[in-house]
Amino acid sequence: MSISLAILGCSQRKKLTSRPLQAIERYDGPIFRVLRKHAEETLHVRILSARFGLIPGTLPIPRYDHPLLHNDYAKLQTKVKIQLKRTIEETHPQRIFVCVGSQYWPLLEEALAREAAPASLAVASGGIGGRASQLVHWLRLGNSEAGNATMPQFYGNATLLGTTVRLSRAAVLQRAEEELLSSPAAARRFETWYVAVGQERVAPKWLVSLLFNKPVSRFRTSDARGVLQRFGVETQYAD
Repeated sequence: MSISLAILGCSQRKKLTSRPLQAIERYDGPIFRVLRKHAEETLHVRILSARFGLIPGTLPIPRYDHPLLHNDYAKLQTKVKIQLKRTIEETHPQRIFVCVGSQYWPLLEEALAREAAPASLAVASGGIGGRASQLVHWLRLGNSEAGNATMPQFYGNATLLGTTVRLSRAAVLQRAEEELLSSPAAARRFETWYVAVGQERVAPKWLVSLLFNKPVSRFRTSDARGVLQRFGVETQYAD
């Protein structure tokens, strides 16, 4: 059985007992109910919260209420980067499932791009019901012998400048390969971040411009990287 890691965003709904509970028990939203019902003991779980950062699901935590505040964001992001790096080093996951809200995703985005192989990463998308179904499918795939050899084909939803696109990682890379043949010079115009497409390095903004049919002048590289991460496509730092 492959080593699996699930990273979940905390839920507003919590069990109200006064005594400390393991985080996986304290949070009681739909995703956590699905996880408790279907997860195997070999699954590593990390939970992202505004108060604690990225913590093991087994860590006992008190009852609390701590919203994510703008003033805390930079400090929390630095903390999460360290915690994620430590998690990857300790667990060596072959499969990673990420299900966090839009507020919490930027806390993980850059760290995941650096620490996780794109092929190992599945990012949940859509409404809460759809994300719960994707989690069940991912868990069942990891628990089956047939599933160990093949990752599920998850589709990501991303919105840029009012346009929403739904694509899989494979579809994004295939489009990049096709367009490279007709406009290789434009594709290679990047400075700091790039996307590996076969043996080529292409600009994230170039690729996102193709996917959304938007001029590169209307969005930033950070916007492009966030969009691509939604599709499970890694952007890499150019040394």
